[in-house]
Amino acid sequence: MTQRCRETIVRPIRIVVSTQKSFEEFPQESLLGQSLTLAQAHEVGLLRVTVDSRNSGSARRGLGEVYNRYLDSADPEEILLFVHDDVFVHDWYLARRLNDAMADFDVVGVVGNTNPDFREASWVRADDKDAYPSGWQPEEFLSGSIGTMESEGTKVAWFGDSPQECQLLDGVFLAVNVDSLRQASVRFDEQFEFHFYDLDFCRQCIRAGLRIGTWPIAIAHKSPGRRDANWYASKEKYFRKWGFE
Repeated sequence: MTQRCRETIVRPIRIVVSTQKSFEEFPQESLLGQSLTLAQAHEVGLLRVTVDSRNSGSARRGLGEVYNRYLDSADPEEILLFVHDDVFVHDWYLARRLNDAMADFDVVGVVGNTNPDFREASWVRADDKDAYPSGWQPEEFLSGSIGTMESEGTKVAWFGDSPQECQLLDGVFLAVNVDSLRQASVRFDEQFEFHFYDLDFCRQCIRAGLRIGTWPIAIAHKSPGRRDANWYASKEKYFRKWGFE
């Protein structure tokens, strides 16, 4: 009989989520909490979840601040996964996927752009209708896939091949090699409380010589995203920092 060799998981995964829910509410009342019970049951001891709970009201902290706190205190051997609480992780081999991904990249997401137009305020959408009449950046530069939860059910948005090295990733799901980020002195810019923290972070990584890219991991996201006053204020900060080129 041929003996099967079980893949060795070298590095533990710590999942960091900031949520308005309490620690007790999170497992049952958030999509992420519900889905992680499946992954944790399958990959016992490989996944740890840190819930930054009740992040709301006057005490609310931006994601940059929250993520930096855990990035600063993490064990250098850990892989940190920063993910939104309205994400359902369908892939119960999550720890294995991220260990595989970190053999190639320092930062990993599920969707991104290999050659983005940095004049745009998105990794995928385009506001310059003269250059991009469709409202989207060129599809040949897009990578990855993600599920979207709609009233008629979950649909999968396919952007392009994955894995691929990228220059921008969507912040809904960002896994990082703690040791690589520390050596490169890269942290989240805390002026970006929610919007644009991901684009800024990716550009810092690229400038520091880190490799970022997509990896095929099955997740679905409920939030459609919106452009409100906070989004436009963050956009102004983003372009003030990086310019339009």
